[in-house]
Amino acid sequence: MEKRIYLPVIASLLIFAMVLASLTPAMALTALRAVALPTLDVRTIAEDDEVRQTGVIVFGLRPGEGWPKPYEDGTDKIAQYKIIVTYNGEPVTFNIECQVIKKEKLHPLQQPQFPTENLRTVLTDESANFRCKLRQGKAGIGVLDLYYIGVQEKQFIADYIVKVHVWTTIGNLVVHGTEIQDVCVLGWAISDNHLVFTKPDGTEHDSWDDPLGPFVSCEEAAIWERDFLGLGFSFD
Repeated sequence: MEKRIYLPVIASLLIFAMVLASLTPAMALTALRAVALPTLDVRTIAEDDEVRQTGVIVFGLRPGEGWPKPYEDGTDKIAQYKIIVTYNGEPVTFNIECQVIKKEKLHPLQQPQFPTENLRTVLTDESANFRCKLRQGKAGIGVLDLYYIGVQEKQFIADYIVKVHVWTTIGNLVVHGTEIQDVCVLGWAISDNHLVFTKPDGTEHDSWDDPLGPFVSCEEAAIWERDFLGLGFSFD
C-alpha cells in the first residue's frame, strides 16, 4: 500500500530533475551571452589629400642630386581632418585621443611567417612623436589637427595608421567610439609647384599643388624616398 503512494511521487521528482537538467545549459548560455553596449559613431575626412584620402606631413629634407621625380622645398608638420561624432544620430561633445602607428616594409631574414614571404609589414607605435588637437565648431563637429613633434629624420618617413578614439558620458555610462585614418609622412614634397604664405607672426606656411606627385599611394612614395636615402628594405 505504501509503495503505491510513494512511487508516483518519486517518479514525478525524477521527471522534474530531468527537465531541470535539460534546461540548465540553455539557462547558463543565456546568462553568459554578451550584451552589446551603445557606441559613438565617428567619421573623419582627411583634408590634406582628399583624392588619396590621407593627411600629409612634410619634413623639408633635401633629396640631393639624382632624385628622379619632382621636388619642391618647404615644411608642413600638421595634418588636418574634419570630424563628426554622433550618438543615435545626434552630434555630441566628446573627448579624444590619438594613437599613431608607423608601417614599415622589411625583408624577413629570420622566421618568415610562411615559406614564400619576402616582405613583412612591421608596425611601430610612434604616438610620442605626434599630438592631436581638437577644434570643435559646434557640439560633435570640428577639425582634428595632427602635429608632428618628433625629430625630422629619414627613418620616420613612412605611411602611418591613425587611430582616433573618442568618448563621452551619457547619463551614468561612458560611451566610446573609434575611427581609423591615414597620415603620410614625407621627407620632401614630390611636387612641381610650391607657394609660401607669410603668417601674421612673420613665419611662413608652405603649400604644394600635390605633395605626393605621381604616386598613387603614400606607401609607394615613402618607399621611393626611403630607398633614395639609403634605407631600402632592411632586414628585420
